[in-house]
Amino acid sequence: MGVYKRPECEWKGGKPTWYFQFTRDKVKHYGGIFKTQREARDAEQAKLNELKSKRAVPIPRAKATFSEAFPKFIEERRRTKSPTTVGAESRRGKALCSRFGGKRLAAVTVVDIDDYVGMRQEAGCAPRSINLEITLLRSLFKFAVKHGYAEFNPAREVDSLPEVRTEKWIPSRAELQQFVDCAARTPTGRFIVPWIWFRAYTGTRPTESVYVEWDDIDFENDRIHVRPKNGNELKNRKFRVVEMHDELKPILLAWRDDWQEIHDRWWRRENAESRRKKRGLLSDHQWVFINPRRHGERANGYHKAFYKAREEAGLPQMTSHTLRHYFISHCVMSGIDFFTIAKWVGHANTRMIEEVYGHLSPAYRKKQMAKLRVI
Repeated sequence: MGVYKRPECEWKGGKPTWYFQFTRDKVKHYGGIFKTQREARDAEQAKLNELKSKRAVPIPRAKATFSEAFPKFIEERRRTKSPTTVGAESRRGKALCSRFGGKRLAAVTVVDIDDYVGMRQEAGCAPRSINLEITLLRSLFKFAVKHGYAEFNPAREVDSLPEVRTEKWIPSRAELQQFVDCAARTPTGRFIVPWIWFRAYTGTRPTESVYVEWDDIDFENDRIHVRPKNGNELKNRKFRVVEMHDELKPILLAWRDDWQEIHDRWWRRENAESRRKKRGLLSDHQWVFINPRRHGERANGYHKAFYKAREEAGLPQMTSHTLRHYFISHCVMSGIDFFTIAKWVGHANTRMIEEVYGHLSPAYRKKQMAKLRVI
């Protein structure tokens, strides 16, 4: 790629003439005779712009196929949704692309989507999985209408399948305490117990909890800040605050003292080794919940200790997400308004609290039934 003088025998009026020459995509391109080097450079740039525009010809919107528009949809979702959500949608999109891939997006009809739903049912897919795919189609066609790939949203005319939601198990306070006692007896009990109480009193998601730093905890005002971090942008990408429960504060203060002791010992040992090997100073961190073996890293969920404690406590239903259910359900049973709960746990509205997370324990429901007076 460049601008050159022509041989002296081709000069005009005894003055040099200029041309450009470059290779792009294994094809050579030449540019004629120019009086000045500047003219040749301008012509070369114009040719490059022309070739670039031909390579980036946009898809004719009315003719865009499903498989051509879907990556553009995912690209836009990355700007507004969390990586976890986008990853799940990309995986669901594979089944949709295999069905509708070569079909023009504007030509997909309600009948086509109904046929797809029937096919997925025959394949034995769960209603929940199919409904998530229908929801994805609604979002995709909303994007398509917005950008001119389609004129209407056929997925909005397709009803979701009825789902049978099983009752979620909620541990009682005694069962949670039993689980904590068993976790404390594991080799990493010193690390996992504060994390369990933190989850149970804040309702944070597993990944959110391990990305919390000490700077996010305001002990003076009893507030915990859940912020988007590099690697964990949060599900809705919004900063939120959870007020600190009176029973959680002493647990975190005691853990901070333990954490400082563990951190200082690790910091001295690792930096002594680093100096011995003539390396630079290690980067410090402020993760509240740290890896039990590699203290310079944040925790990854304490999976082995969690499952061992669950087995010892005889609570096979206990999962990491159960701690979030525990917090939300006990908030509901304590009479806290749904809007406040939604703000604490990072929901955009109260619908999920009402439909999914507002599970009430059998003991609570029995107590409520005792209030009934038939006259």
